[in-house]
Amino acid sequence: MVKKHFDYTGSKRAEHILKNWSTEKDNFWKIIPEEYRKALARHAKEQQTAAGPDREVVEGEAVHG
Repeated sequence: MVKKHFDYTGSKRAEHILKNWSTEKDNFWKIIPEEYRKALARHAKEQQTAAGPDREVVEGEAVHG
């Protein structure tokens, strides 16, 4: 996002942030709506549940007969 801003505007502040990203990145926060965060958590839980025992990884040899 900062890179796009710099590309479009040539902003000196954006340029400074990009050049010093290793320290500047700590000044940024990821903002996510509460309902979206909950939806992502539900989706992750559903994916984990869907894997369930039928998709469990089992080590060893498969015997076909």
